Amino acid sequence: MLNFVHGNLYSTALELSRKFTTKNEIRPVLNYVHHTNDGRMEATDSHRAIMFHDIHGFEKDYLVHPKTFNIATGDFPELPKLFENTGYEHVVTLSKEQIMLWLQLFRSINNTLRTMKVGQRTDSNKPVHLHFKQDYVNVTLAGLDVSMKLPASVLKPGFEPIAVNAEFIRDTMEVFSKMETQEIQIRLHGALRPILFEDKGKIEILVLPIRGGYPIEEAEE
Repeated sequence: MLNFVHGNLYSTALELSRKFTTKNEIRPVLNYVHHTNDGRMEATDSHRAIMFHDIHGFEKDYLVHPKTFNIATGDFPELPKLFENTGYEHVVTLSKEQIMLWLQLFRSINNTLRTMKVGQRTDSNKPVHLHFKQDYVNVTLAGLDVSMKLPASVLKPGFEPIAVNAEFIRDTMEVFSKMETQEIQIRLHGALRPILFEDKGKIEILVLPIRGGYPIEEAEE
């Protein structure tokens, strides 16, 4: 009989976490995925962060490189403090089917922005604006006369628009899709605070909005 150390979706979660690690060597610890002794797994590139709960079986804290699988120890940032959702409002709920649709559309949006070379004025920003309507989220592409209506259960229609990197939203939806999530909540705390995506008690993702750049007014319907 085999007793497995990690949860069923651990290998998938580790692979997905790779996109949330940094690619530079300025802070080498951020090249790794942090495993805590309570089953939590987390990663960040300083622009976004991901946290899985009850996903692994290590009894000590370890750092695992998601590409080489090297294991190390070291001081990792205190991410749980960033995920405290005090002041956040539950603005949007997405079902499993809507998560899949958002993933497909944001893949298309990301490809469009890359083709049009939008966002190359900064390192990797591919800005879109999210406008929260009665029964959908309107996504407008900064600097382009393009908009898309994405199905969603919007609890706070009229919440102020927020600018965000399209690639980050695509990667976020990919996580929830591959981790077989049934429903997620999107929580906001104003246009300049991180966006919190969560599958309660299982997965949490923080994404920083884009500050400055194209005025949101240019993207209005």
